[in-house]
Amino acid sequence: MTVDLSGQIYRALQDALDKARAARAAGRLDEAAATYRECARLMQDYAKYAPTFEEKTRRLEKAKEYLAKADTRTASAQTAARDDPPDEPVRSTPARTRERAQEHYADEIESLVYRARVTWDDIGGLDDTKREIRSAFALGVVQTPAGLDVEGWRNILLYGPPGTGKTVLAAAASHEIDATFLNVRTGDVLSKYFGESTKLVSAVYAYAAGHAPCVIFLDEFDALSVPRDQSDSGAERRMLSAVLTELDGLAGKTDHHAVLTIAATNAPWAIEPAALSRFDKRIHVSLPGRDARAAIFRVHLDAKGYQLDADADALADATDGYSGREIARVCKEATNRMLHEANPKLVEHDVETLKSYRLTIRPLTMADFEAVLAAVRPETSPDIVRRYEAFASQT
Repeated sequence: MTVDLSGQIYRALQDALDKARAARAAGRLDEAAATYRECARLMQDYAKYAPTFEEKTRRLEKAKEYLAKADTRTASAQTAARDDPPDEPVRSTPARTRERAQEHYADEIESLVYRARVTWDDIGGLDDTKREIRSAFALGVVQTPAGLDVEGWRNILLYGPPGTGKTVLAAAASHEIDATFLNVRTGDVLSKYFGESTKLVSAVYAYAAGHAPCVIFLDEFDALSVPRDQSDSGAERRMLSAVLTELDGLAGKTDHHAVLTIAATNAPWAIEPAALSRFDKRIHVSLPGRDARAAIFRVHLDAKGYQLDADADALADATDGYSGREIARVCKEATNRMLHEANPKLVEHDVETLKSYRLTIRPLTMADFEAVLAAVRPETSPDIVRRYEAFASQT
């Protein structure tokens, strides 16, 4: 199996770019040139993990640009200005401003692009939720009869306890129609791009329109949209304003029905009403029921080749109140417990021996799970469950 190192390479590339720009701005041109050469090498490595031929070509072109910067040791202030354009107001977003934003933040957007491999079959249960999301996608990409204006859902809010599968639902939806998937953690955007996050929002939506069909996934949306009396952060207010403008379609290009925004939150009650109103579809992703829990066990065990000498329904009964993520943890703990019991000398082997060692396995029993369930307990209390249900009944 090939190990995907793209995330690690991209982080190294970002660090190198920051150092190169800082060195150039300080006039340390020899240092800047050397660091830009390192950027070119990293981008060439990053290109190996491109999801498409076109994307690989674009990344290799960026590598050439970095080499060109390295070769131009006497880069002038004018060259620096072209590389780092000045801030521009978000409230006015003409086409050229949007193009500049997208060009300037091309590297940052690359870190948000994720080629989803998870499918609906990888998600146990949540059949009604899957159906609603699939409907939103279908209405966004189908051909409609002449004169018929079909208004599908463009903005969807997924809310529910942690670990219930909100992120994988969005990823699976994008995979189904081979859509571009942009995974935006709003808290990270605010902290890393403080003062520039509004321009990055504009660039993200410009990129999405050019790579439709596309899913923009706004994770931790409540970190961005808190009631006014709880936060007076100018950066948060400006970023929220930029996002709401995009959600309204007022920025001039988000009327493309094949661009779908899916926001996720564990605390929907923390989102201010003005932001909440932009989501024309709100889906409660609740803790899995009994049948769904049994399906999750099967996904994490049967589908991965483990033999189960225990009743999946009995396991479902024993995990009432557990989230999908917690059940996945139970499965991982139980399988590791079995593997170490079946291979008691595993940790004593050296690396060369391990390379040729074949694991011994045995069927998983209820005893394996009982030992784990005593340690792994559900984190969502009944009171919090009732709060989600109350929110769902009001929206």
